[in-house]
This record gives sequence, structure tokens and C-alpha cells, in this order.
Amino acid sequence: MKTSIVLTAVAALAAKASAACFAERLGYPCCKGNTVAYTDNDGKWGVENGNWCGIADTPSPAACWSTSLGYPCCSSSSAQVYYTDNDGKWGVENGDWCGIPTGSTGGSTGGSTGGGSVTPSGEQFTISGNPFSGVEFYINPYYVEEVDGAIAQMSDSSLIAKAEKMKTYSNAIWLDTIKNMQSWLESNLQGAQSQHQSSGKDILTVFVVYDLPGRDCHALASNGELLPMMEI
Repeated sequence: MKTSIVLTAVAALAAKASAACFAERLGYPCCKGNTVAYTDNDGKWGVENGNWCGIADTPSPAACWSTSLGYPCCSSSSAQVYYTDNDGKWGVENGDWCGIPTGSTGGSTGGSTGGGSVTPSGEQFTISGNPFSGVEFYINPYYVEEVDGAIAQMSDSSLIAKAEKMKTYSNAIWLDTIKNMQSWLESNLQGAQSQHQSSGKDILTVFVVYDLPGRDCHALASNGELLPMMEI
């Protein structure tokens, strides 16, 4: 039986962690060298030890501050700014956060994610009554980017209009692996806080914790990475 828990309020931020390059999110290692054998929409690929590996396409470390935080650099200094904090300006590429190199102004802030400096208060948030009433739902920039990618391949104007409307709807963020828990939780909470500062409204971010021990009774089609009696 599928088990899912929807979090309607999260009190603390998780430690920052993400893949060193885009390939790790796709199940491939990062290259140690930079010889390009193939390029697709995900990025540049190389071959090492007889296997495909991803080549990190980033500015020099001196120009990009986010690598020291475990996040890749955005491919362009004029990347669209989705979020700003004390570290710098953040963009989204290949469905993941990236740091916009210093000295750039960046593009306009996209969607409803807002901008501006965000300083967590450190206070626990409590709520009573219906948490879904009178709030604005968080707009996930990864979802917006996915819809934009689909729109780019459409030619029907009526279908494009419907897809544009879809971008205004929120969706739950699934934390289905430990890796995604580490890389998606804090970044989306920060985005929600930025959206709150931009709109002045209470923002509700919905998470589905799906990386549970013995998930789906360990069915082969959708079993998780944790065994039923595994200690975590």
C-alpha cells in the first residue's frame, strides 16, 4: 500500500546539499576531465573508464561563489534570478538551483517566486484550523521550467494558453529519495519565503515525504531505497 505524508508546515531548514554536476541527478558520475564526446539538453557528456559521465559547464571558481556551497554555477551571468539571499543570486537550470556569477545583474525574477534578501527568523511556525484556507500556494520554479519547455514545442495557440495557465497552479514537491530530501527541501522553502516577501501573503508549500522504509510494501515497480527494518 502506498504511504505518503503531506507536510503542511516545516519548522526548520535542512543542510545544503546537491549534486556536483548535472549527471549525478541522472544516475551518471561527473567527469574528472573536460573532453566532450556528446552534448544534449542536459549538458555536455564525456566518456571515462568506458562509461558516460557529465562535464560540469561552469564559470571559473573565482567568478562563481555557489560551488563552495555545493551548487553548480549557472551557465550564463545573465540567467534569470529566482531567489536572492546573503550568498548571492540564484537561478534554476536543468531543474536544479545554480549560482549566478558575481558582478552580473541577472535577468528578471520569474514566476511568482519573488526576490529580495531572505533571513529566516528561526522561530517555529504554528497554525490552527484549516492550513489550506486563506493562503497562497507556492509556485515551484522547477515545475514552471518544465511547463515552459513543453510550451516551446507547441504551435497551437489555444494549447499554449492552457499551458500558460497551468504554470499558475501549485503542485506538491515529492521527496522520494534521501538525495532529493537534501537538495530540494531547503531550496524550495527559501523560494516560498521569498514568494511570501514578494506578495505579502502567507505561502503554503506542500511536501510529500515518500522515501519511507518499506515503501509500497517493497513492490518491484515502485519500491524505495530503504528496507522495512532499516535504521536511518
